[in-house]
Amino acid sequence: MRIEQLEYLCEIAKRKSMNLASSKLYVSQQTLSTAIKNLEKELDCKLLERTYHGVFPTEIGQELIDISQDMLIRLDQLKLKIAAQNNTQLSGALSIAIEPGINTLIMPKVISHFHKYYPKINTEITVLSRAEVLQAIAEKKYDVGIITTQDNTSVLEDEQISENLTMHEIIDFQWLARVNKQSPLATETSISLRTLLNYPIALNSSTSGINLIDELKKYGNPYIMSTHNYGVAQQLVFDNLAVSLAVKVNNYLPTYFNGFDGEVLNIPIKEPLPFHASYLMHKDYTSSEIVDRFIDSLVKIT
Repeated sequence: MRIEQLEYLCEIAKRKSMNLASSKLYVSQQTLSTAIKNLEKELDCKLLERTYHGVFPTEIGQELIDISQDMLIRLDQLKLKIAAQNNTQLSGALSIAIEPGINTLIMPKVISHFHKYYPKINTEITVLSRAEVLQAIAEKKYDVGIITTQDNTSVLEDEQISENLTMHEIIDFQWLARVNKQSPLATETSISLRTLLNYPIALNSSTSGINLIDELKKYGNPYIMSTHNYGVAQQLVFDNLAVSLAVKVNNYLPTYFNGFDGEVLNIPIKEPLPFHASYLMHKDYTSSEIVDRFIDSLVKIT
């Protein structure tokens, strides 16, 4: 059993597709298939089932994935720790331009982790609109930009800007319904978007560049209680006046989705919503140890 076999298994299960996993891992589908077959042969059991709806782990496969994910996270943390010890004098500045919603979602955890290993690096985070992030990176005003992205939707519409940028997807969001524990939905183990649309949905409309409302309209006619304040949206759920949406990043749920003393529940959404996070760099970027260390932390932690 090799580490890359476990990495392949986890990625296939995450993407539910050999093709998508192959693209993310930059290896051929044949390499993935051979690795999984060899692992199944070694363990003498089937780990993945291929269906019309995608590739899914068997019961034993899921157990191995759970163990592997924990192990791989620990290995990544150890690698970062070793790298930090080997670079105890690494210092300097790092500038980041980021959209508001994704900033709130991932940066507290990422920056905390980064400073744990690289305390002498000063990170400057500037929150901008998506268009401003794109423009700023194209003009080399910041080292890295981080934005939300959506399947089949180009964020690099301005050709003059896009030809100066490279974009790398790093996060698949896992969507959850936030419901009051007194709601009829509270007994559900998962909720379809069509069902959710039977209730008022409180959304903070000012914190994200993604077209979430347009995506919800594919499943019905949503009644959106639009606010410009995250706290208001959450209070409406707490008072059982609306439902809302939370985002889980891999296995990390931001702390502000865990409050309200158990009065608000987070329940998985059945349908995938096609939103991700990506980081941007100028195409003429030349290797910088500080930037490389940050990107490594960003990819591993998220």
